[in-house]
Amino acid sequence: MSGSSRVQVSPFRRIWAAYLARWISQVTADIPRPHDAPRGHAPGHDSDRILIFGAGPACGWGVSTHELALPGAVARAVSVRTRRGCDVDVTADSTMTVADAPDYLTDRRLSRYDAVVVVLGVNDALGLTAPSVWRENLRHLLTLLLDGCPAGTEIVVAGIHPIRSIRSFDSWRANPAQRLARQLNAETIRMCAEDPRTVFVDMPAPTPDTARHRTARMYHQWAQVLARAVVPYLSTELRLDSARAVPAARAGGAAEAIRQRAVDELTTPDAKTRASLQHIVSLAKQAFGAKAAVITVLDRDRQWELAGTEETLTEIPRSESFCDFAIQGDGPMVVRDARLDPRFRDNPQVTGSEQLRFYAGFPIETPSGERLGALCVLDSEARPQTDELDVDLLRELAYMVQHELWPYVADRA
Repeated sequence: MSGSSRVQVSPFRRIWAAYLARWISQVTADIPRPHDAPRGHAPGHDSDRILIFGAGPACGWGVSTHELALPGAVARAVSVRTRRGCDVDVTADSTMTVADAPDYLTDRRLSRYDAVVVVLGVNDALGLTAPSVWRENLRHLLTLLLDGCPAGTEIVVAGIHPIRSIRSFDSWRANPAQRLARQLNAETIRMCAEDPRTVFVDMPAPTPDTARHRTARMYHQWAQVLARAVVPYLSTELRLDSARAVPAARAGGAAEAIRQRAVDELTTPDAKTRASLQHIVSLAKQAFGAKAAVITVLDRDRQWELAGTEETLTEIPRSESFCDFAIQGDGPMVVRDARLDPRFRDNPQVTGSEQLRFYAGFPIETPSGERLGALCVLDSEARPQTDELDVDLLRELAYMVQHELWPYVADRA
């Protein structure tokens, strides 16, 4: 697909959109919506990562947590089919349209996703966006996604479900929007056929079970539809976590600046949270039979510890940090014998008094995906290849750390 500039909507449609916005704010004022971190999670090894992007069903209105909304439902539906873990991030805004959607991608690192699900169109249908405007703006958005994502990433574009199937919009005012939605879906089908990496998925009206705007059951139904579209494009090869953990070079430039800004904005956890973090590192140390376990933060040229099982929290130069490599990988990083690893055999942590031999770490992320540091376990005894390591457990413990820390980080999602 070739890129194109975004097409602007007409003044008449802007006035109509403003009228619709007032009506929508009235009919949706009392609808519950998620206020937790914008992510869904399903436990398991070698997790796939999916981004849900858009408005409408992506926002999760009708339920109070993203785990019951589309992110959690999609994570579970995909995991059941792949028998792997799945993390689903969501970037959503109830006012997002196809014209302003690219603005929401500015800080998103698309290179880390295995699939992207675009959920747009309800606002454009309600705002009477012309099919030609929809077509040009959607082409521009898809071009940005295709250019920003890895070559193997699938872009799933969810069709606009019937507008009047939304309880709050079941009014004569929505009749023009419902007719237009069918036209916009037809345009999307034709556009997705232009590139093998883009797939259109029809989103049927969910089966209502109450008079509520939306329910967890409705998100479950939509998640089944999306999972059937996404899973065939995810890798079906056995992907060992240790093989995927080989890190790239330390990120620099703009990416590192954004990550550092997230570190700078990390506020000090309260006593209750610090106690919870201390409990998690104790569990990690015990579970892996390690000498120590720590939660690290990579801060400019140093690594400092947020929690640890040792009596004193320490600080080391970032140049000596194993975790600096761990935050560059796609999963857990396991070093069974640092003396045999060319990245670490000359590291002062290995050659000095610490005598570090074994390391296993998993990145700790903000809701928007910036990596603050890692949860890691350390030992002065090397681990042979025959020793089984429960990297799934390490991932779950790291996820627990994230949930504890998310109230203390800036929300950039």
